[in-house]
Amino acid sequence: MTLKKYLQPIFDSRYHWLDYLVFLFIAGLFFTPILLQAAAGILFVILIFLFFRKNSPPLLPQHYLIFFYVVSAIITFLITGQTLKELPKFLPHFILLSYIPISIYLSQKTQLKLDHWSGWIIICAGWAALAGVLNFALGKERTTTTFGGYFTLAALMGWSIPLTIGHFLENKSKKSYWYIPLLLLQLFALWFTFTRSAFLGLFAGFAIWFFQMLLGKRNLSKASLVRWVFILSLPLLLLLLIFFSSDKRINPISQGDQSQTSTVDLSSGRKGIILDAVKVIKSDFENQDIGRMVFGHGLSSYRRLVTSPYASWESDYLEIFMSQGVMGLILLLLLYFYFLKAVWKGLRSRQVRLNGLAISGIVFFVMSFFTLKLCSWHSGGIFLIILLMLESYPPQAD
Repeated sequence: MTLKKYLQPIFDSRYHWLDYLVFLFIAGLFFTPILLQAAAGILFVILIFLFFRKNSPPLLPQHYLIFFYVVSAIITFLITGQTLKELPKFLPHFILLSYIPISIYLSQKTQLKLDHWSGWIIICAGWAALAGVLNFALGKERTTTTFGGYFTLAALMGWSIPLTIGHFLENKSKKSYWYIPLLLLQLFALWFTFTRSAFLGLFAGFAIWFFQMLLGKRNLSKASLVRWVFILSLPLLLLLLIFFSSDKRINPISQGDQSQTSTVDLSSGRKGIILDAVKVIKSDFENQDIGRMVFGHGLSSYRRLVTSPYASWESDYLEIFMSQGVMGLILLLLLYFYFLKAVWKGLRSRQVRLNGLAISGIVFFVMSFFTLKLCSWHSGGIFLIILLMLESYPPQAD
């Protein structure tokens, strides 16, 4: 696996045109939302074309799930009387629609270069991690990439680190050792975001991967064992960094400034956000406001319902329940159920690269309980790429 091989799609006319759109989409996730929105816009036009084309391929169950998830947001928007000024709140749903045209082409066995998609992700992740570390070295409080905040970079590293590990473990040549500094760079870029949900997701992912390897009873060569020793040192390194941190949010047992111990909010405001949600839900029940409970309070409901420095309900499930009601929450849970089925297929595969991609899915799922993932335009883009790749690789299960 060389840099030249991963950059080949830029110059090789043999690649399918949809590959180029996906490369643009991925580059937008790492470097600028302009590229992402351009790719999503083109894919939306393709989606409209597919809907009206004669003999168009039939929609699959997951396509209907995403379609009705978007429709539920439109219904909520109309019922709650939101204004046209709030149309940008549809961006996460708009990005998610990109899944449908790509998936339709994949279901037709179109010869897309899936291996190069993952290679392109790793290359972009390396540059994003380098940008983050340089930003931190130049004085930023936390690492950030070329756009967005620290969470944007944490979401990217939570996606790319397991995928990079999968490539490293699957590639047996000595040239593959260039993955080691790349992995360390990504890990330190993640660490300096100080995003605990990403740390927890990686710990959960590594634990599941390790036990999956034990249960699979795979015979590992000495070279593979050496590689695994390095890989298992990564969560240990992250654990050491947490243990020696003086930040009470990250390390509650730190011996830092004891006078501030009682004032540190270990939930980073989430406890107050949950209490705010309880008050709103209680009011809906007392007023027997069935419409609000079924269809929600409208997109971006937190800012409209609560006076607070925070911008959202800080959880996919609470965000969708409060904004799109029970209807939206059911659709969200069904989407995650389908996503986790694909993750399970990836975990059972004998392709280590696919195992790594599945672990990225686990990191994503764990983080969804503590922050916005599927209902964020950026992480929603990550979701659909992970899902498309998990669906499209042959499982090669035990």
